[in-house]
Amino acid sequence: MNVMKRKSKIEAFKEIEYPLSNSSAYRLWAKFLIGQSKIRNLLTQYCPAPDIKESSEPAFQTIVHLEKAFSSSTCPIEAFQYQFQTSFI
Repeated sequence: MNVMKRKSKIEAFKEIEYPLSNSSAYRLWAKFLIGQSKIRNLLTQYCPAPDIKESSEPAFQTIVHLEKAFSSSTCPIEAFQYQFQTSFI
Protein backbone atom coordinates (compact mmCIF):
# COMPACT_ATOMS: atom_id res chain seq x y z
CA MET A 1 0.00 0.00 0.00
CA ASN A 2 3.00 2.29 0.40
CA VAL A 3 3.25 2.64 -3.35
CA MET A 4 -0.30 3.95 -3.43
CA LYS A 5 0.60 6.56 -0.81
CA ARG A 6 2.68 8.16 -3.57
CA LYS A 7 5.93 6.66 -2.39
CA SER A 8 8.22 5.43 -5.10
CA LYS A 9 8.41 1.72 -5.75
CA ILE A 10 11.97 1.69 -4.44
CA GLU A 11 11.01 3.43 -1.17
CA ALA A 12 8.05 1.09 -0.70
CA PHE A 13 10.16 -2.06 -1.14
CA LYS A 14 12.93 -0.73 1.10
CA GLU A 15 10.38 0.05 3.80
CA ILE A 16 9.29 -3.59 3.96
CA GLU A 17 12.97 -4.56 4.00
CA TYR A 18 12.71 -6.84 0.99
CA PRO A 19 16.12 -7.27 -0.63
CA LEU A 20 15.38 -6.34 -4.24
CA SER A 21 17.34 -4.41 -6.77
CA ASN A 22 15.73 -1.23 -8.07
CA SER A 23 14.93 -2.83 -11.41
CA SER A 24 13.28 -5.80 -9.67
CA ALA A 25 10.91 -3.52 -7.76
CA TYR A 26 9.81 -1.81 -10.97
CA ARG A 27 9.52 -5.14 -12.79
CA LEU A 28 7.25 -6.55 -10.06
CA TRP A 29 5.09 -3.43 -10.14
CA ALA A 30 4.77 -3.67 -13.94
CA LYS A 31 3.73 -7.34 -13.65
CA PHE A 32 1.13 -6.37 -11.06
CA LEU A 33 -0.27 -3.67 -13.34
CA ILE A 34 -0.50 -6.10 -16.26
CA GLY A 35 -2.18 -8.80 -14.13
CA GLN A 36 -4.83 -6.63 -12.52
CA SER A 37 -7.71 -7.88 -14.66
CA LYS A 38 -7.00 -11.50 -13.63
CA ILE A 39 -6.64 -10.49 -9.99
CA ARG A 40 -9.85 -8.43 -9.93
CA ASN A 41 -11.80 -11.14 -11.76
CA LEU A 42 -10.86 -13.71 -9.12
CA LEU A 43 -11.46 -11.27 -6.26
CA THR A 44 -14.93 -10.41 -7.58
CA GLN A 45 -15.82 -14.10 -7.54
CA TYR A 46 -14.71 -14.25 -3.90
CA CYS A 47 -16.31 -11.06 -2.58
CA PRO A 48 -17.93 -7.94 -4.05
CA ALA A 49 -15.70 -4.99 -4.85
CA PRO A 50 -15.72 -2.29 -2.19
CA ASP A 51 -17.18 1.13 -2.89
CA ILE A 52 -14.06 3.28 -3.24
CA LYS A 53 -14.36 7.04 -3.24
CA GLU A 54 -10.71 7.94 -2.52
CA SER A 55 -9.32 7.15 -5.95
CA SER A 56 -10.37 5.98 -9.39
CA GLU A 57 -6.88 4.59 -10.04
CA PRO A 58 -7.21 0.89 -10.96
CA ALA A 59 -4.11 -0.22 -9.02
CA PHE A 60 -5.41 1.44 -5.85
CA GLN A 61 -8.82 -0.20 -6.32
CA THR A 62 -7.24 -3.61 -6.82
CA ILE A 63 -5.17 -3.29 -3.65
CA VAL A 64 -8.16 -2.13 -1.59
CA HIS A 65 -10.26 -5.00 -2.97
CA LEU A 66 -7.48 -7.48 -2.09
CA GLU A 67 -7.22 -6.09 1.44
CA LYS A 68 -11.00 -6.27 1.89
CA ALA A 69 -11.23 -9.83 0.57
CA PHE A 70 -8.52 -11.09 2.91
CA SER A 71 -8.83 -8.65 5.79
CA SER A 72 -8.29 -11.35 8.40
CA SER A 73 -4.97 -12.37 6.84
CA THR A 74 -1.61 -10.89 7.78
CA CYS A 75 -0.55 -11.24 4.13
CA PRO A 76 -3.40 -10.72 1.64
CA ILE A 77 -1.23 -11.77 -1.31
CA GLU A 78 -0.40 -15.08 0.33
CA ALA A 79 -4.09 -15.60 1.17
CA PHE A 80 -5.02 -14.81 -2.45
CA GLN A 81 -2.57 -17.39 -3.77
CA TYR A 82 -3.78 -20.00 -1.29
CA GLN A 83 -7.47 -19.35 -2.01
CA PHE A 84 -7.18 -19.43 -5.80
CA GLN A 85 -4.17 -21.76 -6.14
CA THR A 86 -2.55 -19.39 -8.63
CA SER A 87 0.31 -16.95 -8.67
CA PHE A 88 -0.57 -13.38 -7.72
CA ILE A 89 1.41 -11.87 -10.57
